[in-house]
Amino acid sequence: MEEGTFINDRGQRLYYRSYKAEAAGHKALVTLVFHHGYGCYCGFYDKDYRTLQKRGFSVFAFDAHSFGKSEPLEPAYMRSYVLSPHHLVDDVYSYVREVVQRYQDSHPGLPMVMGGVSMGGMVATLTVMREQEMWQGLMLLSPAIDVPRTLLLRVMEMLQGLVLPYFPHWRIVPSPPIHVVTEDPKLRQELLADKNIDMRPVRVRTGRMFLDGFAAIRAQEAELDLPIFAAMSPTDQACDFSALKRFLGAVKSQRKDLKVFPGAFHELLKGPEQQATLDAMTEWLLRQSRQKR
Repeated sequence: MEEGTFINDRGQRLYYRSYKAEAAGHKALVTLVFHHGYGCYCGFYDKDYRTLQKRGFSVFAFDAHSFGKSEPLEPAYMRSYVLSPHHLVDDVYSYVREVVQRYQDSHPGLPMVMGGVSMGGMVATLTVMREQEMWQGLMLLSPAIDVPRTLLLRVMEMLQGLVLPYFPHWRIVPSPPIHVVTEDPKLRQELLADKNIDMRPVRVRTGRMFLDGFAAIRAQEAELDLPIFAAMSPTDQACDFSALKRFLGAVKSQRKDLKVFPGAFHELLKGPEQQATLDAMTEWLLRQSRQKR
C-alpha cells in the first residue's frame, strides 16, 4: 500500500492510498477508483482493498475533504462540512489527474472503473455522469441514490430553508444510527471509538448537499450508458433500495448487474456478506477487464 497527499482545486490537501496489483505480484486487470461513505475514510476498507489487490485489481482511494486525514482539519465546525456534491466530484477528478493518471499512462488500455459505498455511491454516479468517456464502469455498494424519507427527515428538509442561511454548520440532520450500519456488536464499538468515524448528526449544509446530489442524479440518469454493478440489501435503513431500483430502471445502459443481499445491513463489506460481496465485485470486474477501452 502506498499513501500520499494531493491538492484539490480549492487548495485543500487530501490524503490518499493506492493498492497497486503489481505490489501483490499480479498483473493489473482493472483500475478501481473507490469513494468512501459519509463520516468515513478510505482506510476503513483497507482489508477489502488488499483482497481486491491480490485478485489483480489496482485500487485508488482518498479521504474526501473534511473527512479522515484530509483538510480542512480545523476549525472543528468545518469537519464533515460539504457545500456541494460537485466539490466531491471535482476532487475525484483532481485525484485522477494528480495521482491515478500517472498509473494509467504506464498501463495503456487498462480499464478504469469508478466505485463507491453509501455517499460514495452518489459521488461515483455523479463522477461518471460528468465524463462518461473516461470510465469503463460504475460500481455501487449500498449507494445513496436517495435516503428513506422518514417523518423526522421530511420535517428537517422543510426547516432547512429557514436554518441553512444562518446556521449552516449546525448538526441537526439525523444520520443513520449505528444499529442500521452493522449487526456486529464488536464493529459497532470499533466505529464508535474510531476518531476518524463521524456518527454524529449531519450538518445542515451537508444535508442540503445530499438533496442536491440526489436531484442531480435524477436529472442526468437517463443519459448514463456504462456497465453498472450494484449490491445492496432490500431492508437497508440507511439508504433507499427502492431508489436504487428506480435508478437502474431509468438509466440508458442495459448492462446492469444487481446483487441483492436480503436481510443484510448497510455495510456489506463489514458483515457476514463480506466474502460474497467481494466475490461478486471480482466477477464483475473481471468481465470489465475483458472489455477494450
